[in-house]
Amino acid sequence: DLVQALTGRAFPAEDAVLKDFRKVECSGRYPFIEPEVGAEVSGRLLRGLDSQALARLDRYEAEGELYLRRPVSVVVHGGEQPCQTYVGIPAAVLALPREEGDPLLAARAPR
Repeated sequence: DLVQALTGRAFPAEDAVLKDFRKVECSGRYPFIEPEVGAEVSGRLLRGLDSQALARLDRYEAEGELYLRRPVSVVVHGGEQPCQTYVGIPAAVLALPREEGDPLLAARAPR
């Protein structure tokens, strides 16, 4: 599990749906989500993240450079749940060199 590898901990997680966002996937580039009315993205809601875990995830996601952590609400078990997610900065993500695999993983991993 990537989150456990990055944070050194496992967190409870459950399936969730983020409404009014779409997933953008381009061959050889990092996927990201961006707002789009009427779209939805399935994912996982992680519970119990502390500030240390969030700092490590922010580093991995290059928060402020490639992605922005934003408050959103997701649907879990039919109800709305406030949380945060990483929203792509399209110009930044798409400006990265086109490579297969994850060339930034080592640079973005916690030390």
